[in-house]
Amino acid sequence: MLTASLTNNTGIRLQPARRCSAPRARRAIVRPQAVLVPLDYGWVMASVAYTAAVAQWNAIQVSKARKEYGVPYPLVYAMGEGEAANKFNCTQRGHQNMLETLPLQLAMQLLLGVFYPRVAAIEGAVWATARVAYTMGYMTGEPQKRMGGNIVASLCFLGMIVTVAVLGVRTALGM
Repeated sequence: MLTASLTNNTGIRLQPARRCSAPRARRAIVRPQAVLVPLDYGWVMASVAYTAAVAQWNAIQVSKARKEYGVPYPLVYAMGEGEAANKFNCTQRGHQNMLETLPLQLAMQLLLGVFYPRVAAIEGAVWATARVAYTMGYMTGEPQKRMGGNIVASLCFLGMIVTVAVLGVRTALGM
């Protein structure tokens, strides 16, 4: 700390350093808190791995359909009106529909698993199995046959949204 006015060798006048204090927060902005992972969280991890396997199975179905119906890359959908084009497009749509909800499903499953690991694991496994039923029904070329899997998967997904939202609010309020 400089105590008097000085001039350095370049002719710039140096002033004494002023003491300043940073404003102090009245409360912590971020409250550090440990998150303990329950021992049963392994079931959640296994369910997530099962879901990943189902997503891969869906991708394989699209690859098989590409070969069977002659739809080359980079086409996403088959052009035309025939039965082959319809079946390929239904297979592709079944896969894409799973990918549309997969990130949110996994995020909610992992969050719920911190509080209720067995519930999260079962819900995730049921959702993934329903996605298989959905895709298999859709692959027939008759889109209405996907509805059984769709109803179960949608109920799981909506239940997960509500449960995670309630847990989030309860956690934020310290309940």
